[in-house]
Amino acid sequence: MIPWGRIGLIGVIVLVMINCSGSESLTKGVWTATPAFIRSTRPTLDVTITPGKGKNPYYAFFKVTIINNGQTDLAIDWNRCRSQYNGADQGMLVFEGIDPKAVKTATIPPDIIPAGKSASRIVMPATRIAWNPIHEKTAEGRGISPGILSEGEHGIRLNLLRGGDPVTISGSFHIRLVKR
Repeated sequence: MIPWGRIGLIGVIVLVMINCSGSESLTKGVWTATPAFIRSTRPTLDVTITPGKGKNPYYAFFKVTIINNGQTDLAIDWNRCRSQYNGADQGMLVFEGIDPKAVKTATIPPDIIPAGKSASRIVMPATRIAWNPIHEKTAEGRGISPGILSEGEHGIRLNLLRGGDPVTISGSFHIRLVKR
């Protein structure tokens, strides 16, 4: 008589072993970003861009902090700010509370930073996010969940306006998974 119970158990064990020995997971190693942050200082402006993980083992977003040291307001033109991957444009940057319709139609209102003030925002590439279900709408708008910033060169280009004059700040990070 064939011991089907044992054959089934052995089959399950083999499948588990195959699954566990497959490709590396996002947690089997340490994610690194080089440089750890980028800082651009100008007489009227100080910008810091830092890649972030949050509660993830991998990088998923960028924290952008802008200090307006000028005498006039500074506007962030989110419709022209871009995400880049390995040197290629990957589209818009998005953030928590953003209106999905405004992203689709490129009508995101600018953030205004008054003279002498600062602002910070967590941003992520629109191509790497998931919109949370509509029933999980936050007070500021529909929520988003950031996706993984895969290995490679990730950058952002900020497009700012001061008195109608454009100011562009760019930076990039080499993100990689160091295998254990």
